[in-house]
Amino acid sequence: MLVPMKRLTLIALRADKDNIMSALQEIAAVHVISSDSATGDHSSFDDIFASFEEGIRRFREAHRQIANYAEKPGLLTPQKQVEKDALTSQRTIDKAMDAVMKIESQAALLGELKAKHTQVLNFANTLKPWIKLKHNIEDVRSTKHTKVFCAYIPKHNISKLEGVPVSIEVVDDSASLAPCVLACHASDYDEVMLRLHDAGGTEFSFQSDLRGQVVHIYDALMSKANEIAEETEKEQKEFERLGNESDKLLLAIDALNVEYERQRAKAELLVSNSAFILEGWVRSDQLDLVEQAIKGVTDAYYIEFTDPKEDETPPTVVKNNKFNSQFEAITNMFSLPNYRGIDATPLMAPFYLLFFGLMLSDSGYGLVLYILCKLYLWLKKPKGTFGQIVRVIAWGGLSTVVCGFFVGTFFGLSWNKVFFGTAEGPFPLLFDPLKNTISMLLFCCGLGLLQMMFALGVDAYMKVKSGDAQAAIFDSVSWIFLVVGLVGILAVPKYSAPFLVLALIGGLLILLFAGREKKNIFGRLGKGAGALYGVSGYIGDTVSYSRIFAMGLVTGAMGEVFNLLGGMLAGAGSGVVGVLTTILAGVVLVVLHGFSLFINTLGTFAHTARLQFVEFFGKFYQTGGIGFKPLGYHLKHFDIKSFTNAEKR
Repeated sequence: MLVPMKRLTLIALRADKDNIMSALQEIAAVHVISSDSATGDHSSFDDIFASFEEGIRRFREAHRQIANYAEKPGLLTPQKQVEKDALTSQRTIDKAMDAVMKIESQAALLGELKAKHTQVLNFANTLKPWIKLKHNIEDVRSTKHTKVFCAYIPKHNISKLEGVPVSIEVVDDSASLAPCVLACHASDYDEVMLRLHDAGGTEFSFQSDLRGQVVHIYDALMSKANEIAEETEKEQKEFERLGNESDKLLLAIDALNVEYERQRAKAELLVSNSAFILEGWVRSDQLDLVEQAIKGVTDAYYIEFTDPKEDETPPTVVKNNKFNSQFEAITNMFSLPNYRGIDATPLMAPFYLLFFGLMLSDSGYGLVLYILCKLYLWLKKPKGTFGQIVRVIAWGGLSTVVCGFFVGTFFGLSWNKVFFGTAEGPFPLLFDPLKNTISMLLFCCGLGLLQMMFALGVDAYMKVKSGDAQAAIFDSVSWIFLVVGLVGILAVPKYSAPFLVLALIGGLLILLFAGREKKNIFGRLGKGAGALYGVSGYIGDTVSYSRIFAMGLVTGAMGEVFNLLGGMLAGAGSGVVGVLTTILAGVVLVVLHGFSLFINTLGTFAHTARLQFVEFFGKFYQTGGIGFKPLGYHLKHFDIKSFTNAEKR
């Protein structure tokens, strides 16, 4: 059901503003409305927001750097819990900031060491081709009349320098780009350089401060690089130990987000020198909770709760029993209901479960699915939308167990073989999709028609409730008459007379009144005739429900094929070989049925939801609801250990 909302107007002293906002955040019951006329200290919040955003960014960046070294929670490990006081303590931020300083300092040190290591290696690599040079570097120098220089020359082009007045010493003739020392008379230098470039050579110069033989310098550089690498490895281990600071950073991020949200809400207030005005939305069942929270801070206040105006769109809040509330996740995947519409969750839930069970249709799969989901819920304790989806799938597993008796199998085996050891017997209790294909197909389409007619009935109810009885009769009930009448004529031709009357009544209502806003009789009839063409849409929607049959057929066929493969493998051979093949067959069956369970559950979840969204919701559901986002503690990385004043959202 949709929870009625009340508009809150609160006027209190400016001196109590911070304490009141903290109290409201604790109960998580007020959706603060942005005030277009907010004045006073609103502009001062820009710097505050920037400070929070920078702090959150800095903590996230520090956590990203150590995330790979932090302790990883197990797949079934529940989210860590924290006391609420830790989220409002400056000590939480201070501890995290100390961790950030360590991480940033260590990361900077590692960056310097890695850059230095790269620099030394790059320098050593420039000298490596010259390690066979027998002369000291300082001896390779020019004089007044002689030019001595180094160069790289393609090995196959050295011969092109024959006849050139230059002496060439090849330092390493094994290299394709040979390092060489060249000497020539100063007057021939220009000619030598021209011929050198023609041969593809490039000049090379050692750093001016280098002394001694290249091999010794190179060895010293490599030794230094190794020392830096060892120091880097040592500092890297120290950096990895900082992974223990992960929780401090994540807690600080949640704490900053809590404070940030409160500051955002404060920025929406209308503030004067002595007072402030807060406007917001409150659930009608939490009015006393809100007033008691304010009373706990101050007696100097004025509070008023009013009904929404016609031109206002309050946020949507739905409230269902324990069973139906789990299916809210499915409805919300489509859209929140319009505040003035209807909550489709309790209407959709039974159909969703029935279609889920018929699609998966294997009782063995359903049993395993239910057990796995329950184990996950018990160990991991997921919350929010994901937790709801897991619970929906668990219920879907139970539905599959039941539907398996009527139309399905047990791990690809017929129930007759499971219970009686024979192929013949009373199972399945309804249809065998592999043998009674047409019957099963018609049964699924019949369920679809039932759901669509139910949707039209809901639509008629909503129109009557809104005071438009004519629309209920002419736009909803007329279609129920027409569709049910046509189906009855086809399904039971021996008793077609009453169905024919029903179809005629429905058709005439649509023909005469679908275009009732038209003043011209021909315009009205023309629009009515066009509306009658919509019956083809119901045919298409009905055929869509054949996916229930198709999915069930696929699940059963896959199970049978996998069992056939396992049976062919089991016991193949004799003696030890037979034992090994039997064990292997068991492993193969577990893997194949596990794959079938996964892929068919995924398809079943999606296709069942699709039927609700398109064929069911499309007939009556009013979308466009605004999410209710009360000021509260919205944590991403932790759960609050004790939060008794309001349900954590």
